Amino acid sequence: MMATPGFTGISCLLNFTNEELIDESESGEIAGRLLTIDAYDAALRLRPGSPIYHSWVPVLGFLEALFTDDVYKKNH
Repeated sequence: MMATPGFTGISCLLNFTNEELIDESESGEIAGRLLTIDAYDAALRLRPGSPIYHSWVPVLGFLEALFTDDVYKKNH
């Protein structure tokens, strides 16, 4: 489902919170997990060839996808 074009995890999380399917106190932890998954997926797409999910990604590629360009370049 997450690989579907147009799907955004944040909008899905917001809908679940608005419909009271998850507690607001849990949304921060879930948002953190979602950011990690999105960064992994972005780093995976940067690897040559078709993405193989549940495969390794370079740490620097993951960090570059996780943080903004300014933060990444400042600490790299």
